[in-house]
Amino acid sequence: LNQLNYLFQLPHLERWNQRRREIVRFYQERFSGHEDKIMFPVVKGEGSYQVCVILVLPEQRDALYSRLREKYEIDVKIHYDRPVPAQEAFREWVLPGQTFPNAEWWSRSCLTLPNFPEMTDGEVEYVADSVGDALGVR
Repeated sequence: LNQLNYLFQLPHLERWNQRRREIVRFYQERFSGHEDKIMFPVVKGEGSYQVCVILVLPEQRDALYSRLREKYEIDVKIHYDRPVPAQEAFREWVLPGQTFPNAEWWSRSCLTLPNFPEMTDGEVEYVADSVGDALGVR
């Protein structure tokens, strides 16, 4: 059954990926010049942008997450609930006492914004405006 679903979706994949790229570009352009408050990881090449990850200061992430969900009802996600080396799949490769400050920083800084091909331009603008308002960026 899943294979049939994938076969149905395959012809739409490029159009959906193109829309996701447009949405991410809109977010990036909207916050250009505000890298002190919000950044986007660099993606080499076109990328498919199945998700739109943003980076904010670690001390702002949880408050921004809560505000976007509660005040604006935006389905933002915490991208990494814990550092990658602390996740079950990687535990056997981590030595006792080994630390990963960059991974820890990323896990405290990343949020995922909505990025669905079905989003209207108005919905994308609402998300961007809400993030901007929550961060004090206009």
